[in-house]
Amino acid sequence: MKKTIFTFALCILSTFPFTADAEETETAYERVMRTGIFRCAYASVGIPIQKNLSSGEITGPLADIARAMTQSLDLKLEWTIEVGYADFAEGLKSGRYDAFCGIISATPSRARVATFTTPLFYTPFYIYTRKDETRFKKLEDLNQSEIISGTVDGEAFQKVTRTHFPSAQEHSLPNMTDPTQLFVDLDAKKIDFVLHDPLKFRDYEKNNSGKVRRAFTEPLEFYPVGFAINSTEHELKDMLNTAISSLHNTGKMDQILTSHDIDKQTYFRPALPYRAE
Repeated sequence: MKKTIFTFALCILSTFPFTADAEETETAYERVMRTGIFRCAYASVGIPIQKNLSSGEITGPLADIARAMTQSLDLKLEWTIEVGYADFAEGLKSGRYDAFCGIISATPSRARVATFTTPLFYTPFYIYTRKDETRFKKLEDLNQSEIISGTVDGEAFQKVTRTHFPSAQEHSLPNMTDPTQLFVDLDAKKIDFVLHDPLKFRDYEKNNSGKVRRAFTEPLEFYPVGFAINSTEHELKDMLNTAISSLHNTGKMDQILTSHDIDKQTYFRPALPYRAE
């Protein structure tokens, strides 16, 4: 009797195998190739990329780069949702979108949760203070317990600020806050310095000229900017890298940035490998 039951159980298992073993999860690359649609999430942060509240259109140099990349691959670009820098990787893992196509620096801490395409460009991280600030002659002057830095939760600038100035106090704004608020807080003397990129500073300065200035001539650090995808999506990454390299090699990438009045000292272009410097 026991042998008969055991034999019957084996027959059932062989006829109806476990779903987890029989079915393989579709990768983002496979889904993109099957549907012809590439889904991008974004963070609306002003000049680099933003959503028009009236029309719903996503605009800016990052949006134009994403469009040019997908067009070259004969794919349809679909903008999905706005997400913050503190949680952009969650949607990549769950498959809510195929890439984060906002402006995002490829930093070591982010490499733990996502992988990045080849660089679109490199962005310098500068320190900004009030125009009348006289206390900061060297970097060490900012790393004092009475000095207050301004950051936004989840941004790369927050991590770099903490690394270079661990003794300074930190005034942090919530995830998905418009970083321009940091410069507003700086002018209002709620904080003493901000580490950020020159395009965000330009976004603030166009309506607030002469209130904030760059504290030092040289940037504190440089980081590559690329689109972020799930760490396991090697085929998708290779495909996107080929398209991005084509944008560089044909001059299309530089044309897009220049059309948005972004010069080579604001976003540094990668050197072309075949051109002697």
